[in-house]
Amino acid sequence: MTDDISGPDAADMIYRTAVALILLSLAPYLYAQEWSQEPAAFRKVPFGANEAAVRMQLSTSECFPGNEAGERFCNGDGSQAIGDVATSETYLLKRDAFTAVHIKFDSDDYEYLRDVFIQRYGDPHDKVTATAKTLAGITLQNETLKWRGQNAVVTLSHYSEKVTTGIAIVGTREWYDSFSGAEQEKKRKAARSF
Repeated sequence: MTDDISGPDAADMIYRTAVALILLSLAPYLYAQEWSQEPAAFRKVPFGANEAAVRMQLSTSECFPGNEAGERFCNGDGSQAIGDVATSETYLLKRDAFTAVHIKFDSDDYEYLRDVFIQRYGDPHDKVTATAKTLAGITLQNETLKWRGQNAVVTLSHYSEKVTTGIAIVGTREWYDSFSGAEQEKKRKAARSF
């Protein structure tokens, strides 16, 4: 028997699952690599900036509390782009400090963004290609590029929760490590629950 999940809750669950899978796929990195192009900011807003600075400098439309204590999300106002590619950006703050950005884009623009990210961040530290199957039975190859340094983590994936969108994440290593640890703990608890 399968449960039928639909509507906004299903989309949110799929999105969070896609983000978690991308982030957890970085787990094999037990050490930080030397990375001369490691970001300390996104769009010139330094990681650690407060919500007021994020809202003023990154053209946000709304901010709202996240699921974790001290967590807030601010949505971009829809004017964001990387080069010629329109993006949908969500900025994450933990305890009033800018820690990460989730960037969604049309998956048809992946190759362009892959080239831009490589120019910006250098050659990826890892490349993973996973086979995915859509509900319609179409098999796709989802390429994910990864960079990890002393202070930052960047991922770029061809597909996210839908085959029509891709996702990138640029954030602090501290945020990534805490997110990754929390997801692992949830899995341990789930494994003990039955």
